[in-house]
Amino acid sequence: MMNPEPNETGGQLLQLFARHNRELRAYSRMILHSVDSLDDVMQEASVVIWEKQAQLRHESEFLPWAKTIVRNISFRLSLIHISEPTRP
Repeated sequence: MMNPEPNETGGQLLQLFARHNRELRAYSRMILHSVDSLDDVMQEASVVIWEKQAQLRHESEFLPWAKTIVRNISFRLSLIHISEPTRP
């Protein structure tokens, strides 16, 4: 990622996620059109971002990279909710 020291890298990643959290939530909400699954999307996105942090080459690339992750999770969850039968 940005720095070879794992503890420092984790701290930087956490700071970037916190700094862009509001924008990432808004981006997900545009896709979901509802807040019902928003927390689920953000929780899953944080895990995926952590697991794939080695793919991030520079902190300036964080937001577009994280938006791609959030977008993919949001679309997947919105499709799951669409395909679920409604309960009476």
